[in-house]
Amino acid sequence: MSREFWTALRVRSLRNLWAGEHRAQVIADSIGDGCTRNMVIGKANRLGLPSRSKKQIAQALAEARQAFIQSPAGDRYRKWKSGDSKRLWATPSWRRKTLAGMREARA
Repeated sequence: MSREFWTALRVRSLRNLWAGEHRAQVIADSIGDGCTRNMVIGKANRLGLPSRSKKQIAQALAEARQAFIQSPAGDRYRKWKSGDSKRLWATPSWRRKTLAGMREARA
């Protein structure tokens, strides 16, 4: 005898998170216990929850990208975009270290 995966608590959680515009993978991770993205999408479809439009998805991705650019991790991206460190991105880190070592040896 197998127990039912989609309990009333999980369905309620799915509905709340889906209404909150969370991605299916995030919902699956929050439900846990082996829940996958496809399980979430399938259950949302069977429950008749509204699907996400491409415009909503594009807007969410744009907001996430903007948040990344504003974050400290986006410093390197901003430098690259402005043209300050195109050489830094073009040269692999191991090569930069090797070149730096060669320059120090010559001096």
